[in-house]
Amino acid sequence: MTDSTGTVKFYVVGDSAVTNASFEISGDAVSNVISWKNIHFKEPPVPFASLGEAYDRNGDGVLDSIAVVFNKPFDETIPDTVAWSFGSDDWHTIASTQNISMLMQDEKSLAICHDSMASEVFTGGAKELYQGSFRYHYTYMDKETGQMTQLSLDGLAIEDRMGAILTDKPIVKPISEDANKLTVYISEATQGSVLNGMQFLEFKDKSGELVDPSKISVIVVTPAKNSNYYDVLFQKTENTVLPEVGFMVRLIPGVLPDLNGNLPHVDNPWRRIEGEQRVNMEFPGVVAINPADFTPEKWPHKEDVVPVRVDVSKKLEDIIAERGFPGELIKFDLSEVGKSLLLNSDEPREVVLSKAKIKWEVRYFSNLGHYVNSEKGEVLCSDKKVFGTDCVDRPGNVLLEWNGHTNKGRWVGSGIYIAKLKFKIISDGNVVGDIDEIFTLGIRRSEKRKK
Repeated sequence: MTDSTGTVKFYVVGDSAVTNASFEISGDAVSNVISWKNIHFKEPPVPFASLGEAYDRNGDGVLDSIAVVFNKPFDETIPDTVAWSFGSDDWHTIASTQNISMLMQDEKSLAICHDSMASEVFTGGAKELYQGSFRYHYTYMDKETGQMTQLSLDGLAIEDRMGAILTDKPIVKPISEDANKLTVYISEATQGSVLNGMQFLEFKDKSGELVDPSKISVIVVTPAKNSNYYDVLFQKTENTVLPEVGFMVRLIPGVLPDLNGNLPHVDNPWRRIEGEQRVNMEFPGVVAINPADFTPEKWPHKEDVVPVRVDVSKKLEDIIAERGFPGELIKFDLSEVGKSLLLNSDEPREVVLSKAKIKWEVRYFSNLGHYVNSEKGEVLCSDKKVFGTDCVDRPGNVLLEWNGHTNKGRWVGSGIYIAKLKFKIISDGNVVGDIDEIFTLGIRRSEKRKK
């Protein structure tokens, strides 16, 4: 038949014997209708492929097996060439009856299995249902003519039987003090419309422990339709936790179907959550200092303000009571920035971790606005002076500790002081968090020597 785009050729193949079959061909672009009647097919001389399916046996999202079922037993007639395409335009060919006979699972099916039959993750179409393709070729003896005959066949669709997995980096972003938005990217379009509020993600906390699903509170999932990504909004309450940077996440096995109804594999992979963290500060109220008790060993630094690593479990008031100096506590997990950089770089560890840092500056004034002292600097994740090793091996908060001296080297007197603190969290040159705060600090000076 001919239309405005040219000539369309097609073949009619019967996979079994038929008598007096018929069909019609029509289309909106042409006015004529083609009718074929009185079609007779004898029993095909070779087995025809009737079903093809692609599988991911280990759940990593990479094709690792294709099963093809034929309409009747092979007997002595086995294809001498088979080829398949799935997830790309590339064709993969297996030649010789000897090689193909090794693929036989039973008398009328073949299975092509390798640990990885593709170079990258692919489990289905990003927007539409996907099918691969299968071709095969026979060289066989025609019993009626006694001649060797060549027969090439194609057109068999390989159905997707692979469940979706999370791909790329799940990204979290704080929305408010008690809410985080997590964006997850999926290897194919999935049927989010069927969830009806059901949780489809599960989590591990920073220690690697599975988070109880009852501790996760989901406010909303968007879009509420078929999609290959979802934004999930979580809320923190007295009884729930927020997924954050450093958590692991994956699809709950058996919950979220793809467009073909396939469900996530029991071993679908976990992904580390990256993105933004909350940046918090803790400021002291009134701090007692005692110059009479001071010794050089208590302050072996040249600078009047120095960064000090402290355990995340400690409160600022306890830290100051223990150390005896005022300071501001930066509550931020720099180790998670370092881990993210390590996962995405092949450079030496120290070089990578030096790109995760806190750039800070603090200035002190009297309550009348007179300049008292200031200091600025950087805390690198690789800084052994602060962390002992690095911030990944020894994570902690950072205390900007002040020795209570003016820029002239004298002790400050009792009173109220104004502090201006600003800092930026930097990841490979990008600012991922910052604070610029002004607060008041009380100093109560004592001259009594402890006994």
